[in-house]
Amino acid sequence: MPRKNPNLLFILTDEQRFDTMLAYGNKAILTPTLNKLSNHSTIYEKAYVAQPVCAPGRSTIYSGLYPHTNGVINNGFNLNSGIQLLPELISNDYTKGFIGRTGHLSTSDGKIAPMRGLDSTEYFNLPPEEVLKKQNIHPIDGSNYTNIDRVNLSENQSGPSYLAEQATKFIRKHQNEPFALFCSIYEPHSPYFGPLNHLHDPDNIPLRPNVLIPPESTKPLKNKMEAAYFEKHPLHGTEIPINGKPQFRREIMNDERKINHNTKEGYKKIIANYWGNCSLVDRSLEKIFNELQHCNLYDDTTIIFTSEHGAMLGSHSLMYKCFLYEESARVPLLIKYPNQKTKLRIKNPVSHIDVAPTILDLLNQPTPNNFQGKLLPLDDKQLSNVIVEWNGWNGGSGGNFVCSQDATKDPYPEYLAKLSSKDAGLESLLQKSRTIITPQGWKFTWSSIEENELYNLNTDPFELTNLAFNNSFANIIANCKKSILAWQENTNDLLKLP
Repeated sequence: MPRKNPNLLFILTDEQRFDTMLAYGNKAILTPTLNKLSNHSTIYEKAYVAQPVCAPGRSTIYSGLYPHTNGVINNGFNLNSGIQLLPELISNDYTKGFIGRTGHLSTSDGKIAPMRGLDSTEYFNLPPEEVLKKQNIHPIDGSNYTNIDRVNLSENQSGPSYLAEQATKFIRKHQNEPFALFCSIYEPHSPYFGPLNHLHDPDNIPLRPNVLIPPESTKPLKNKMEAAYFEKHPLHGTEIPINGKPQFRREIMNDERKINHNTKEGYKKIIANYWGNCSLVDRSLEKIFNELQHCNLYDDTTIIFTSEHGAMLGSHSLMYKCFLYEESARVPLLIKYPNQKTKLRIKNPVSHIDVAPTILDLLNQPTPNNFQGKLLPLDDKQLSNVIVEWNGWNGGSGGNFVCSQDATKDPYPEYLAKLSSKDAGLESLLQKSRTIITPQGWKFTWSSIEENELYNLNTDPFELTNLAFNNSFANIIANCKKSILAWQENTNDLLKLP
């Protein structure tokens, strides 16, 4: 008999794009635990983040409000005052816990924020210092424990493994009472080095057709500038001098620099490492799910698996997040509803804005009137658009490269000079945009100052041909703009679009 108050296990990874498991068509990656979960879950094939960067993505999931509403329009921004987060909205009948990566809901570096409303918390990216000491893991060259990198850890010493250990303890302790457990896993986030780097053979990595294809002339200047940057500096820290860095950091940087990213072979190696981190996540989930089974809680527990954003990994000559292309903005979303026994696929687009109201509904909790999402659908009869927003590079502080007001202080003037004027380059970083994905397969990005983009995802899933300048699609663009403006009015989005 189902529980009156079913449990919740919410799993959020970082930088895991949609095509990283069999349920989304990847037959080569080793994710047996997620494959098994998907066999009796609802698979949302086209799930999109609210904004493809860490803090806005998380703020949307936990608040049920878009970034422009909750105030977290980029990393380093605080939530607006008075906004309640999911743990606060779940009744005290539940024991509410958070395990894993720091919350990403406040300032400082944009990554540290204890969430309110929790009964049990343990924030970490790597195992805590005392755990690493017991495992005989020590800092190198005088660096502190927070700077120990994953490359030096075995699988059992890794962050996901420690998270699984703590999650199983939480489940065991609270098995006789309803609980809501939020697990936040750092992996497969860059740098793409970890204990399972050699699990996948790079020669067997299938590359998407848009890898190593530079942004065409109709792409936004921001993307062209980023592509120029990654042409020379594709991985974390490769533009930083090695001298003076701790030994472990020098080793990582040297390993990264050995990868020739201007070749398909180089990107296959990068993706193989990235897949290794995805498999590391998968193995940790197996331990957690086994504990639910052991405690006879698996059927009564709602399990949600998703990621805060994706990663480009060479598509359009780009590397990380912060782009509105599918690789960055589209993520996996699996929900095992209580007692679900069979697989269900939802093909229409859905948004992370709908996660919070869905969670509250599943836990039999009231939904605040100010929520901007709705319940995630259980069939394809409900047709609705999805909106993804972009609010500029870190609120104007620059992206992977610094673009200062003073050109003499810009460390990468050659990239700006290569592509445009200084002022145009700076404006491109500050530009904002709104992207709409329709059930009919159209994807339109309306930018505040730059080129717009239109793609037919049914015929062009890799977004190679921008149709925004083709007059044959003027009616499609007009309808998309109308829908975006209606959404702006409904959500009080004050961004002015031309």
